[in-house]
Amino acid sequence: MWLLFDLNAEIKILAKAQGAILLTHHTSAEAPQAGSLWLTRAIENAMVIDSHVSDSIKGVPKFIRKRIWWCILLRDRSICVGLRRRPQITARNLDGRFEKLNEADFTNEMQGSTVKDYETKKQLLIALQEQCSLAVLLTELVCLIFTPELTARQHHGLAELRRHNSRVENITKSLLIWESRALPAPSVISQPDINAPVSRLRSLSFMYYYAARVDLAQYSALLVEEHTNANLSFQGYESSVRRIARDLEAGIAGLAATMEYFSLNGNVEYLPPQLAYAAMPLVLAAINLKISTSSLNIQKSKKTLDSISNIIRHSESLYDVTDVVAAGTNQILQLAYLVTQNIIIVCHSPSNSYKAQGQRSAEKHVLQQYSHRAPARSWVEAFIRVPRAYLLISTCVDYSLAFGCLPCGDSLPLSVRQLVSSNGIGQLPWTIRLRRGDPGVSPEQRDDQNTYDSLSVDDRLSARKRFKAASNSVSSEQKYTEAVRSPLPSTESNHDLPRHKCETNTRFGDRILSIVEYYESESMSKTKHSVNLDFLDLSSDSLNVIL
Repeated sequence: MWLLFDLNAEIKILAKAQGAILLTHHTSAEAPQAGSLWLTRAIENAMVIDSHVSDSIKGVPKFIRKRIWWCILLRDRSICVGLRRRPQITARNLDGRFEKLNEADFTNEMQGSTVKDYETKKQLLIALQEQCSLAVLLTELVCLIFTPELTARQHHGLAELRRHNSRVENITKSLLIWESRALPAPSVISQPDINAPVSRLRSLSFMYYYAARVDLAQYSALLVEEHTNANLSFQGYESSVRRIARDLEAGIAGLAATMEYFSLNGNVEYLPPQLAYAAMPLVLAAINLKISTSSLNIQKSKKTLDSISNIIRHSESLYDVTDVVAAGTNQILQLAYLVTQNIIIVCHSPSNSYKAQGQRSAEKHVLQQYSHRAPARSWVEAFIRVPRAYLLISTCVDYSLAFGCLPCGDSLPLSVRQLVSSNGIGQLPWTIRLRRGDPGVSPEQRDDQNTYDSLSVDDRLSARKRFKAASNSVSSEQKYTEAVRSPLPSTESNHDLPRHKCETNTRFGDRILSIVEYYESESMSKTKHSVNLDFLDLSSDSLNVIL
């Protein structure tokens, strides 16, 4: 595909811009950040069209230029919110290029197309206008959260924290106003919709909306925790955490409902972005299934797990990147289990009141204040008690989406990094070196293993060359445990990062297990060093025991 652009197989700038926009939907295991690169190409060609540098592009109508730029903005916001990438269209780029789309910009489609009736096309235009309005509102959010120079949170003083909280509140208010004015999201329990394309587009808009609320709440939580890490006298800590918990709960519930709608209506093949938005609802539903005692909550969690698992299963035959997403999510679920067992469940027990001698006082303050309460019965309660337990999971998810590989410990924020070493987790699951005698490891690989906990990039590359044939038999989950130290976000655009460091971690063998099948497999439960993921046993017998 690159050759079509680099060798000028297509010379029309408009066609290049349109083609690059379409290719922003392409993501593969070999190039996890390809979407961002194609978006850059689209922006470059759109700017050339605006500049009128040659006779061949002077005839591009204004309405076509408007549509090109709106497509670019919509894709940029989707990539930012879904994949936690740096925005390529910022506030200073909005002026002059983003006039509101109206019916006149779609005259040919509204009057000439016979695919849909006029009323349906009118409703589609309204839904598109709502999504464009949301994309503009998200500008401040993505610039605040995903611009590296603005996210050095560890040095924030109290005044800076208040300033950022004020910005977050203003963004939240603008999002709530958008929600109140937009047409309601399609209900999961509604009757079959005769205007399915309209409902699908509206559901997609609400998926972006709820994901943005989750991103914003997680950013706020990190701000609070980083400040608390350095300042134990922070007043209003608990009220701030409870406010953030409400925002998170609303966002995750909305995302889960949207995923359920897509799953039940068979929209998987139309919407590849769903995969990026499914991770946190899936992980949190799994945690709820483990710690909840309410039959209603258990059934809701199982419903969410079933819906997202269905989306992933159907996506496997459509998108090759699904294998990467499934393998990475499996590893995140192992981390969620460790966090649940070692932090959330024991948090209420006086006998497990975080007794590590070398633990930082800030972390002990945050954890011990809840150590004598009754056990948490939902992930929301767990977040309120130990926000850093949630943030440990969410920052790993964010990193894996942004860079296409799972993080090492030193890639995480300081406040959550301490949680790994001090509370029974020890190491992130995917950084634990496969031990001698583990299943799935070839004899040559066992002989080559040493006592280090993780492999360096050079070691991994040389081992891959020496044992290429043997590595084909290793499952995708096991290969994913060989974490590399990927670069931290820099002031440069994320898609300019050295690609080999991300790509090395995302090539897998042929044997891919879906998420639920993987956790229910007997081989994992019998492995000496495996993690017991019994909370993901979704069989009816297991649920009857829980109930």
